[in-house]
Amino acid sequence: DSDLVKDTIYETIRNGGRIAVISVDGTPELVLEEKYTYENASEAKIDLDAKISSNNLLTKMKAIIANHPETDYLASLQLAARFLSTLGDEDEYDKSIVVVGTGLSSQGELNFQNNLISADPEMIAEMLKSKQDIPDLDSVKVYFQQIADVAAPQKELTSIQIDKLKDIYSAIIKSGGGTADFD
Repeated sequence: DSDLVKDTIYETIRNGGRIAVISVDGTPELVLEEKYTYENASEAKIDLDAKISSNNLLTKMKAIIANHPETDYLASLQLAARFLSTLGDEDEYDKSIVVVGTGLSSQGELNFQNNLISADPEMIAEMLKSKQDIPDLDSVKVYFQQIADVAAPQKELTSIQIDKLKDIYSAIIKSGGGTADFD
């Protein structure tokens, strides 16, 4: 229900773009994909259709539930990057990824259960790069919302840990050619 998510969805639909929704739990998977086009429609019709389509998509997204207790945000970013790469150069989309969640992966290469949050962000990015695990995010803006927003029984992160988590994702995304924005 955040403005960032609602506005991004509406603008993408309104401008005839594509949206992919990826489930982060377990092995990340593309759970929903939509393409929007408008031909020979009035501005009023496009606005109305975009509002209706946005509401329908948000309803579908709210119905997606986690089926696995573990998460892998890095693998999800990799999957999102692969999806964006299918758009090709001929498509003139602004490419962005909106990550809604804590960012605290509990499996995969970026498993924060192993005290990864205390490691140097640049070293993490270099390690992932050497393993060819950095997603290709060339010219992609990655928005994070609710990063480090944990719920019981997870222990809240300190402000230093939150900053470190943001620095880790910033280093990974920068290494992949993108930019990160934290809301």
